[in-house]
Amino acid sequence: MRVGVKVTGHLIDLCSATHVDLDEGACVDAALGALGIPPAQVGLVSVNGEAVPKAKRAEMVLRESDDLRAAHVPDCYRCSALRLVRSCILSLPS
Repeated sequence: MRVGVKVTGHLIDLCSATHVDLDEGACVDAALGALGIPPAQVGLVSVNGEAVPKAKRAEMVLRESDDLRAAHVPDCYRCSALRLVRSCILSLPS
């Protein structure tokens, strides 16, 4: 089966494919692997516009003509988000 692909951010350096051919029943993780994208590099994934959490990528089965999008989330954004969460938690009243 053929699945459409679009990658953004740093992932463009790893993958320039517009589609990937997979076996029937392949999951999101299998597609990322077939594209040569290391899972640790992927921050956000969507299939047909619906976000796919990291915990669900191994079970989300793709279908013919699905649209897979993957984005790299730089570490600086992760650190900023963690600092924000930490500051919110520390500012909660006891």
